[in-house]
Amino acid sequence: MKIKRYFASDIRQAIRRVRDEQGPDAVILSNRRVEGGVEIVAAIDYDESLFSASASEAAPTPTKAAAPAASRSDVGSSERALVDDHYHKSSAIDRLAPREVQRAEFSSAAENQSATTHPPTRSPSSSKPRVNPQSTKHTQSKPAVPGRSPHSMEWEQDPALVGMKNELRELRGLVEQQLSGFAWGNMERQHPLHARLMRQLMALGISAQESKRVARAVNEKQSFEQAWNLALTIMTQSLAITEDDILSEGGIVSLVGPTGVGKTTTIAKLAARYTLRHGAGRVALITTDNYRIGAQEQLRTFGQILGAPVYVAKNYQELEQTIEMLDDKELVLIDTAGMSPSDMRLTEQLSMLRNTLREVKCYLVLSANSQAAGLEASVETFKKVGLEGCIISKIDESASLGEVLSIVLSHNLPVAYISDGQQVPEDLHPARSQDLVSRCIDMAEKYNHSISDEAIELQFGKVAVNANV
Repeated sequence: MKIKRYFASDIRQAIRRVRDEQGPDAVILSNRRVEGGVEIVAAIDYDESLFSASASEAAPTPTKAAAPAASRSDVGSSERALVDDHYHKSSAIDRLAPREVQRAEFSSAAENQSATTHPPTRSPSSSKPRVNPQSTKHTQSKPAVPGRSPHSMEWEQDPALVGMKNELRELRGLVEQQLSGFAWGNMERQHPLHARLMRQLMALGISAQESKRVARAVNEKQSFEQAWNLALTIMTQSLAITEDDILSEGGIVSLVGPTGVGKTTTIAKLAARYTLRHGAGRVALITTDNYRIGAQEQLRTFGQILGAPVYVAKNYQELEQTIEMLDDKELVLIDTAGMSPSDMRLTEQLSMLRNTLREVKCYLVLSANSQAAGLEASVETFKKVGLEGCIISKIDESASLGEVLSIVLSHNLPVAYISDGQQVPEDLHPARSQDLVSRCIDMAEKYNHSISDEAIELQFGKVAVNANV
């Protein structure tokens, strides 16, 4: 059901506007006099069962007989018959509103609608409204839309509700801003050393939540220099590392992640390093990327250079058969299609990896130059396949490591390798926690990172508010 309000100088003009905009099948739900004219609430796609059910449940009032099930009036009929017919529907709406139409904003004036302004015309022998039988159309209940309640109403276009939503949104932002300032000010007064440590960590790009966790682990009864070194040590020890497991253990390894993070290039680097370390003929490559133009050719080029066979798997059966065929290879690297977390085809890609009979180790490739929100979405999406760890790519193209390290720390995701260039295989290195923290500090000093008091208050305030919810 779609509902809209109309304003006009008189009832005839209001009904004409309803007919012009919503057609002759529109239903008038209420009408009342307002300053400067009249107001009509009309609806299209009217589901009569909604109002009939409400009318049957409501107890009859002593002053009025219970109205019969209302029929749907054609807007093209006379104004008097139309108003008569929908006078009773307005009463049904008033009874229904507290239970099933809670989002609707019915005016209290509609409940006390003046009968003298537009009195319903009744025949002496019957309490039913007088309606032209030629203009009356009986309505059948429409089938429910999947995923929606059959009694749902759409009020999103109502100007009053839109204005109310905007005001509530602004009010919430104002309250959060005030609470953020109070929370950070209280932190600086009660724990000045922790507040200073948090400021330094957040300047590295570390999230407020992780900065707070690290700062609170430091004893306040020491100098700032000692506390800072201890905070960096705590962060270093918190970073999980896989200890070069892919190149030392081999197996079936799949790289997953959104498009553009460098999965194919990273696979080439891993294959080249394994060949240099263990000898030729021990590596095979598989691609499941059937969407990106040139993806298979790129991997085949790498395979020819390394002397490694390259196979294409279009579905789960082909992937399973190819893995069985490569049982003699020590390392099988699977390159997957790069897709955004919102792409519907991603489910198909992930199910291919989950349903394989052989154990496949999945590693998420995270680009260091991505925003924190994008990194968080990637981890939340791809962790469904069961991640063994991650590979941080494009460090050379990033001005900060704090964002990606925050995501790794918050999800306790082990880091396997880091990539800091396009050269194969030189620009791939086993991850070391101390090296990652040192690089993070060097980038902050190189690019002169700083953070304003307003940004600190806002980020810390969100963490404090969420912790108290």
